[in-house]
Amino acid sequence: MATGDSEKRKMPWIDEETLAVDESRQFDVSAGRSVSIRMGKGSESIEVRGPNGAPEVTITFTADGPCIRLGAARLEIDTPGDVSLNCDKFSVNAMSGVSLQTPERVEVRGEEVLLQMERDVDLRGRFIRLNSPESLDGKYKLPEVPTAHPDGCGCNHHEAK
Repeated sequence: MATGDSEKRKMPWIDEETLAVDESRQFDVSAGRSVSIRMGKGSESIEVRGPNGAPEVTITFTADGPCIRLGAARLEIDTPGDVSLNCDKFSVNAMSGVSLQTPERVEVRGEEVLLQMERDVDLRGRFIRLNSPESLDGKYKLPEVPTAHPDGCGCNHHEAK
């Protein structure tokens, strides 16, 4: 493939004559949906619009890679395998609630956890351990926190030897 050909994004289901650079085409598909393909200098995208004209899926090709935006009424991921997200920053903005449920262990790891609530915080569990040197399952052990001052510190709180 020549260098000029590699600069064009080829879509095998559309020949080069159908879609020229700096052009947009729309194709009507089933259930009243349409697919738009836009190609231009620095701006390439594929968009699926619903019967009401609202964008449902948009894929924009940028210099940093593709950006996928879903505007569906509901999004479900159903897999018997793992789901992994690797990113710089992960943000969730839910309008009415967030729920995490599993019959297994939940782990949150990081340098710091900030929990800020406008109302009460209800923490329930068989055991609630704060600053405990051991986990319930014994998988990890935190360093012991000293409970006595070292000899010679001058505080006069040492037990007599």
